[in-house]
Amino acid sequence: RSVDLGYEPFIEKDKKPLFGEVLRHSLCKESRLRAWCKGTRTYETVVQRKIATSLPQILSLCCSCAGERFEKDRLPIWRTKPSKNGGLWLPEMIEIQLEHDGNVVVRELQGEEWIAFQGESSLPPAVSEKLINESSEGPRKVKYRLTSVLSYIRDDKASSNSEKQSCEGHHVLQVRVPHRYKKRALHRQYEETNKIVLAKEASEKESSGVNDDNDCDSIKWTLTANTNKKVFEKRCEHLKSQLNSLLSTNNDSESDWVIVNGFVVAKTKAEDARDFSSPFKEPCLVTYSAVDKSDDTVEADNRIVNPSEEVFKEIVPVGILDTRSISTGQAPQVPKVREIISEKDLARRPWLATKSPCLPNAGELIAFDAEFVQVQDEESVLTDSGSKVTVREARNALARISLIDCSNDNVLVDDYILPREPVVDYLTRFSGIVAKDLHPKQSPHHLVTMRSAYLKLRLMVERGCIFVGHGLGQDFLMVNLFVPPSQIIDTVEIFHKDRMRYISLRFLANYLLGTDMQQDTHDSIEDATTAFQIYRKALEFKANGTFDKVLNDIYEFGQKTDWKLGVEESS
Repeated sequence: RSVDLGYEPFIEKDKKPLFGEVLRHSLCKESRLRAWCKGTRTYETVVQRKIATSLPQILSLCCSCAGERFEKDRLPIWRTKPSKNGGLWLPEMIEIQLEHDGNVVVRELQGEEWIAFQGESSLPPAVSEKLINESSEGPRKVKYRLTSVLSYIRDDKASSNSEKQSCEGHHVLQVRVPHRYKKRALHRQYEETNKIVLAKEASEKESSGVNDDNDCDSIKWTLTANTNKKVFEKRCEHLKSQLNSLLSTNNDSESDWVIVNGFVVAKTKAEDARDFSSPFKEPCLVTYSAVDKSDDTVEADNRIVNPSEEVFKEIVPVGILDTRSISTGQAPQVPKVREIISEKDLARRPWLATKSPCLPNAGELIAFDAEFVQVQDEESVLTDSGSKVTVREARNALARISLIDCSNDNVLVDDYILPREPVVDYLTRFSGIVAKDLHPKQSPHHLVTMRSAYLKLRLMVERGCIFVGHGLGQDFLMVNLFVPPSQIIDTVEIFHKDRMRYISLRFLANYLLGTDMQQDTHDSIEDATTAFQIYRKALEFKANGTFDKVLNDIYEFGQKTDWKLGVEESS
């Protein structure tokens, strides 16, 4: 649970408090309320106080000061510039000590000096004596280091447009990333890219008539895009050089700060995360992690609990697929039972034994498509020259996901997502979604939360399934889900020539399958199924050696028809 910071005793004072003072007050904060007393048979004032008996590994602090109503009292405290501590109010290192009588001592590091904040215990003697006599579990003195800062960026104060009066904005996360995390990420990227290089080599050997049983048995390759093998080889070399550079330092205790601003991730500094002097930046949530003397391991009960590879191997429980609908209260239809996992696969990947046999396994194909609605309109202004300048971009939210098992055409998931913010445009022409579909009481569909939908997709990623679809890169970007390139088969990339336009799913379906889809509105199940059928066509063309000719014919025909195949002419 988070600790809500309290500022009440410091608001009226001329001298602004330091961070340690506010934190100590928040940990010992008392509240007064009226309660019925049986002795006097009247309502009496009761003092209520929470007593900490142990300290957590991760300390989460809710700043409780973002917004216009706190501009005059709470926010100025965060914008105070102490003479020490680098001129920043938020310290990078703190220490908390719980005394046996219920008192709390907080220390913060200012420059090279530790400043302590303590006071006398306000507990009655009987309560203090009981705390001293009873032994409590967990550490009672822990040193913490700042690990992340979540801030709210006010668009009205960040923008130079004087006409903009709204108080809307967005959140920005600044987080400390240890080098051991970076090594792990680079190593995984290298492994995935190297798999593609090996798959390309196996494809070249097969097309040239060279059959290497060892390569064919160890690599299961699929057609994903017409990208040259040299591109992936250069990527492997670049990743390997970065890994060697990090391994040469051999210091996992070092770390870098990164800023996550929407879909943009960039390097930053700890000082920037701690600085709230800018009027458009307001603190929301701050987290500290416990550290020991070596400054790279978490300290709690004398146990080292550094994040390890095992943390990332935990899978989402299969039971997430049984989430009941918010609108109807019914569970989703269970897909037909598939064949039990083979003994050969179980011997190579024993962790598959914990997975449901009615779901696709690693390396198997699932067709995927998603639909979106608009939750924020685009705002733009015209300059004196008549050019358009976008002040705020339009923003979409996930509204529907569909997953289909390509081995038997079973619909694994077809969920509508309850919006977390007001919808300004349902984009019905492109999404097929209407207001009733997402209503928590009126929707006839299987309506779930965004979290449930995300976990269902995450489950399929962790199982190693390969997603087949059209324009998956944009879909996964909107869902905010990372899927390894080896688990993506995107028909928009397969049927694409360099320096040429991307071809729509409807055009490909009309030309290759002879069907005119999406005549009225989009349907994610139809789109996912069609994308898989187009992928099968690509495999056929590759097998008989006509893929390049077909691709050239598609572009030639599209240019002749102005890419309007299957579109009704307006009267």
